[in-house]
Amino acid sequence: MRSETVPEGHSRLAALCAGLLRDEDAVVGDIVELIRRELPEYERLTTAELTTGVVAQFRGLVGGLADGRPPTERDRAVAGDLGRVRARQGLPAQAMINAHHVGYRQVWNELLVRSGGAGAPFAEDLLPAVGTVWSWIQVVSSTAAAGHQEQVRSDDAAVIGVTYRFLSALHHPSPGWEEETRLARALGFDPAGPFQAVCAPADSWDDDLLDTVRTRLRGGRGEVRGVIRGDQLVLLGQGTDADAVVRVLTETVPAGAIGVGLVRRGLPGAADTLLDAAEALAVAPGEGVVAGFGRDWLLATLAPRSARLTPVLARARAVAAAQPLLGETVRAFAANGSSWSAAGRQLNVHANTVKYRLDRWEQLTGWDPRTWDGLTASMVALGLPDPAPGDGDAPAP
Repeated sequence: MRSETVPEGHSRLAALCAGLLRDEDAVVGDIVELIRRELPEYERLTTAELTTGVVAQFRGLVGGLADGRPPTERDRAVAGDLGRVRARQGLPAQAMINAHHVGYRQVWNELLVRSGGAGAPFAEDLLPAVGTVWSWIQVVSSTAAAGHQEQVRSDDAAVIGVTYRFLSALHHPSPGWEEETRLARALGFDPAGPFQAVCAPADSWDDDLLDTVRTRLRGGRGEVRGVIRGDQLVLLGQGTDADAVVRVLTETVPAGAIGVGLVRRGLPGAADTLLDAAEALAVAPGEGVVAGFGRDWLLATLAPRSARLTPVLARARAVAAAQPLLGETVRAFAANGSSWSAAGRQLNVHANTVKYRLDRWEQLTGWDPRTWDGLTASMVALGLPDPAPGDGDAPAP
């Protein structure tokens, strides 16, 4: 170091920094231990992976303090590279920034102790370094965060492309499922493991909202891959909690409907759960409603044939449209174990009113909701979505 560039009193700080560098192994070891103790996210890193990053930041900061300078372009490059590495290792950006703060705090505490402690005359030599330390914290943290974000976006773009290919391949599987197996492994899935799909209407979503969902799900239990595909947002997970995925979706877009597939095993099961979720979504009765294939399987299975069933269901649908209280009463009767009194309490009417409305429904539709056949047919008519104009089953080959 050239003496003419060293500020007055800075030579003693430079001597302290030289001492820190001589004791690098011990100081870095203390920082690694503190990071592990204070930041549980770092449990996923090996000691060697964590130590490598700490050493790079330690040497940069101590060298900068010894020279009385802010981070150089090289220091920025090192920080950006570390941010990209931490992103590839699956660490959240905030945890990485917190680790920087832990390391810089420990270096400052070491300098303070070695200068004789707070209040000692030598400690006054550290005062000019306060601004330098804060400069390093600000510049290095922001540069590392930018590198982390850049890597995450790059990784997301690659994963999105593979996810599109995987979902398309599941709809048209290759012989022996070879291509699907390769793509599943590339996405972190076990091809023989259990899969579960969740989907929502794409018109409630855009890329920014989906990025929010990916960020919130990243680092959680299992793997979840999601894309906007056609008219649907599609998420396929393995080893995940579907309720947690649904919660993230509803917190991000509260008004959106959601369909949830069954847990199914293997790649054929992955294709089936995607179909489950799409068919369940088709019978979600309104915004903010979650339909599960396991619960709504009857309507979900019939929905693709809704147009074909129009001649069977048309009269009941017309009655429900003209006299909505009748359809509401049939639903309440079904939801309350075919009890007139319980249905009346739900609707805030007398049981005799319930009986009258059920009689009226039978007169107008020909279906007696007090019988299994009549109630099933009525609930299908009330639950299936109206077919879109021109809808219909494809003709048989």
